[in-house]
Amino acid sequence: MKKPNTQLDRQIQTQQTNTEGVGGRHKETLPPSGGGGSLNSCNISEVDSRADCDPRLSELAAIGLPALWFEVAIEIGFDNFMTMWAALDSAPSVQNEQHRVYVPRFSTWTRWQRNRYILTLHQEGLRPDEIKSRLSIQTGDSVSLFHITRIIKKNG
Repeated sequence: MKKPNTQLDRQIQTQQTNTEGVGGRHKETLPPSGGGGSLNSCNISEVDSRADCDPRLSELAAIGLPALWFEVAIEIGFDNFMTMWAALDSAPSVQNEQHRVYVPRFSTWTRWQRNRYILTLHQEGLRPDEIKSRLSIQTGDSVSLFHITRIIKKNG
C-alpha cells in the first residue's frame, strides 16, 4: 500500500468499505451519528477560517510550514504562494545563504512612493510648504521642509 500523500488520500485509506450494498443499504456499517453535517465549502461569513476555503492549504500546515509562511499562503492564495516558494527556493542567492531570505521593510516602498509624489507635486508647481501641507492632509505623513527640499534638489 502506498504511503498517503494528501489529506484526502489519508481519509480514503482510513475509511471502512463494505462491498455488500450501496449507500444506506450497507449491512455492516451504521450511519454516522449527528447527521451528515455541512459540506466543506466557504462563504462570505467565514472570513476567519480562510484556510478552509482551499483544502490545499491544510497540506502546508501538515508539513509543518512555519506560521508566518502559512499566513502568507492564506493571504496571497495557494497557487501564488507555491509560485513564490519555488522561485525563492531556486534563486542562487537564496541557495548561497543557506535558504535565508532578506525581506526588506514595506516602508521602503511607501517612502519611495511618497518621494515620487513629492516630485509630482513639485512638477505641478507647488512650493515645499504647500507640498508639506498636502502630504499631511492626504497621507498623514509629517515630512520636514528640509526633507522635501532635499528630494527636489536631488531628483529635480
